[in-house]
Amino acid sequence: MKITTNFVHDFPDPNFDPSSDFNWEHPEGKSTVVKAESLLLEFVQAATDLEFCRTSDPCGFIVREPLERIAPAPIILLKNCSQTISLPDLSEGGMYLLSHSGFGCLYFPNTPVNACSLKLTYPTSSTTKLKISSSKSFKGFLGTDGCDGYSLEFDTDGLGNGANTNYCTANPLPDVSFTGELTVILKGSSTNDRKKMGFDFLIEVA
Repeated sequence: MKITTNFVHDFPDPNFDPSSDFNWEHPEGKSTVVKAESLLLEFVQAATDLEFCRTSDPCGFIVREPLERIAPAPIILLKNCSQTISLPDLSEGGMYLLSHSGFGCLYFPNTPVNACSLKLTYPTSSTTKLKISSSKSFKGFLGTDGCDGYSLEFDTDGLGNGANTNYCTANPLPDVSFTGELTVILKGSSTNDRKKMGFDFLIEVA
């Protein structure tokens, strides 16, 4: 398999999963990108939009085994605006929410977003508590200018009453817990046209 990218630096972003001591034994759920001069970089399959990033371009970066996705396919926020998605059983492991199509190989599009809301429901048990937490990638999305004109809110009560957690202003960044449903709201437009990787959040049983 090969991966394409429009990043000005190596794919994947080393900040996603830095690995100073590379081991030829592939950690579970990870693949390795092989670049020039035998440079090897790991990335987390479950936190990459592999379906979008796959390419037949001969200049694409070669990905070593394992190629099989062993976790649920990620949910793409900007691809599912105004949708309701029922989460699968997460008792055996979590799944990722990604900001945009091509996360992991394409920059965030920096286009205006008019209140893209996505409702996530968890029907397995009304008493099961889930949590959603950010990875290192969100700190790059946040930057020194807030979120470059965007806001990312989590509505845990389903009321949309303004008491939402806004990741672009929260300090420190919290883990958000919810039971039954969670609405994720992304809105705004880029003020500085800053290149951003986007963001990924892990959803798992609390």
